Amino acid sequence: MSFIPKRLYAKDFLNHRESEIDFTLFNSCLVVGRNCRNDRESNGSGKSNLISWAINYVLFNKYPTKKIERVVREGQEQCLVEFEFFFNDEIWKATRKRSNKSNSSEFRLYKWIDGKWDNQERRTSSSSDAALQELIKINYEAFKNSVMFVQGAFSELAEGTDAEKRKILKEPLRLAVYSKLEKLAKNKYSVVEKEFDKVKTLIISLGDPAADVVLLAEELKKIDAILEQAAKDRKSIKAEIAQCYESVSALEKMLSSDAAQITDKLIEQENKKRELNSLINKYTEKAVGAEEDLATAENSKNAALQSLLDLKTNLDSLESQEVRSEEKVNTLIVNLEAKETKGHKYIASLEVDYDKFSKPLPEGSECDVCFNELTDEYRAKISVDNKLKAVTINDNLVESRQKMQVIAETKRKLYQELKDIAQHHRDVERVSSAITNKVEEIGRLDNLAGKFKQLAQENQAAAEDTKTQLVEVEKKIQLLRGQAENFDVTEINDQIITLKNDIRDKEIKENNLIQIISDNSSLKGVTEERKRKRETDQQQLEALGEQRIQLERKVRIHAWVVKAFSASGIPTLIIHTILDDLQVEANKILQDLRPDLSLQFKVEKEDKDALDITYFINGRDREYSQLSGGQKMYMTFALKLGLSLVIQKRLGADIRFLALDEVDQPLDDAGQDAYVDIIRKYHDKYKICVVTHNNRLKDKFSHAIFVEDDGPNGSTAKVVTQW
Repeated sequence: MSFIPKRLYAKDFLNHRESEIDFTLFNSCLVVGRNCRNDRESNGSGKSNLISWAINYVLFNKYPTKKIERVVREGQEQCLVEFEFFFNDEIWKATRKRSNKSNSSEFRLYKWIDGKWDNQERRTSSSSDAALQELIKINYEAFKNSVMFVQGAFSELAEGTDAEKRKILKEPLRLAVYSKLEKLAKNKYSVVEKEFDKVKTLIISLGDPAADVVLLAEELKKIDAILEQAAKDRKSIKAEIAQCYESVSALEKMLSSDAAQITDKLIEQENKKRELNSLINKYTEKAVGAEEDLATAENSKNAALQSLLDLKTNLDSLESQEVRSEEKVNTLIVNLEAKETKGHKYIASLEVDYDKFSKPLPEGSECDVCFNELTDEYRAKISVDNKLKAVTINDNLVESRQKMQVIAETKRKLYQELKDIAQHHRDVERVSSAITNKVEEIGRLDNLAGKFKQLAQENQAAAEDTKTQLVEVEKKIQLLRGQAENFDVTEINDQIITLKNDIRDKEIKENNLIQIISDNSSLKGVTEERKRKRETDQQQLEALGEQRIQLERKVRIHAWVVKAFSASGIPTLIIHTILDDLQVEANKILQDLRPDLSLQFKVEKEDKDALDITYFINGRDREYSQLSGGQKMYMTFALKLGLSLVIQKRLGADIRFLALDEVDQPLDDAGQDAYVDIIRKYHDKYKICVVTHNNRLKDKFSHAIFVEDDGPNGSTAKVVTQW
């Protein structure tokens, strides 16, 4: 399913008035230019605008201007770019228009069917764009890095920094998406972690409901025993009261009506006296109880106030602590990591130099490093110099490694400081919450103390009023006793009074038992409710335990996901895999071009960001700077084309087109010869367009795309055999 360009047509695009390229006329060609019929000037004629940007625009809607309106040639209202290509033994055409008048863009995809163009129409231009992407299996970044070889970016993989090399590998395969995935994973991890902390807090707040259920069950057994005994005692007292009433009835029949009346009044007053004494005791007990409750509430309030003071002191202590911001600490860590990376690179270079200067000089008559003649005198001098340099480098290595240890220890302390800062924030939040709860508790205790005080005062006043009533009742009893002495029924009256007083006492006991039964029945209901609540809490605790296990597992999984999406996770794994494939492809290309050349990628285990390339000439390793111009060209092209093949294989694409845009400009004569040799080797496999200003290349190609700029009338381009 190869992609091969067939025809390119641009009208009023950038500086091109009307240009048409028929790719079927050549396998490889130069792209040359001329400004206003001046053969010595070609810059700005529009070579790159046609070969690079016209294709990028029509395929991917990418253009070199900041504003899309400027893709239309100055003075015109609209532009059109058409690009025909072979794909899977079929012919396709992509067209893209821009109208500044209607401020609109239009993209269409056509397929050649039965001698005419069939519009592969989609509802929108964006869906048609997506259809094209799906068809050719490649995105803009991948296309740019695997097809468009431009000056400046051509040798980045060989000469760029480690970061630039990794960027070249990341962009085409969109590995930057893993940074977004890492951010999303961190957000989800934070949510799960907060939920996990919430569940842990709930578990702590529930305490030990199983133990409480056991204690409440024992308490219910005690309450049931009290209720059973009280019911038995009440039944016995009720029988005794009934017997007393029968005895009183018999004695009253023995008395005259007057005597009975006096006796009834006397009994009434005696009963009233008992009631008043009972009330006095009741009010007094309630007053004493209220005062005791008041004292307890006041003590609790004082304790709460002291606790509040301690909490505020604790909060003041926490807030007075000097704690750096997490952002500042993270910045320090990032700076240290940058120093660490730089330090690793420096140590690696020192190790290379140390190996270089600590090795004995070769036995031959010529140095394989500097290629100078090795006389005995020169050998002795260089040996001494190398030993001195090796000692100095070793000292630098020791010092650098010590500095790296200091940096590592400082990083460890900073990471611990981040944990301490997070704990400090949690402590402040916890103490602040406790202060709020304590203030509410003090308010409740203060309100409760007021109620107890009012209750004590009310019961004391009621007791005093009842004592006054008791004095009046005692006077009436004395008067009635005097009247009763006129009768000869004093003994009977005393028996009746005694029996009725006994009835009253027993009824009081019965009422006390009824109260005990009522209180314990209420207490039983409350205890049963508490038991049910703790049983529910126990079930909730079991559910929370399961939830905690699941959340703990989720926290671990999300932590693994965050790590997987981090720079040291999947992206690094993919890059290492790419490097393995790229090394194989590049060496295949070198085997085809120059069998004496090869290369090897080297990734440091200690510094995963480091990405070095070792070059070999006949099996002997060389640095890039030691290569000749021609050797550099072969190596650079092998890397670039190898990367193109790796990218396209991974995306399922096969683009048989290379645009080499002024990559020959910095080459020496040997590099330019190698450049031409490479193009000749590959022009049967690819359509190759070579943008250049170099006149030395003109006699190396049979065809050229001649771009001529006619000033305000715009540029035109066509395929020629003489220029």
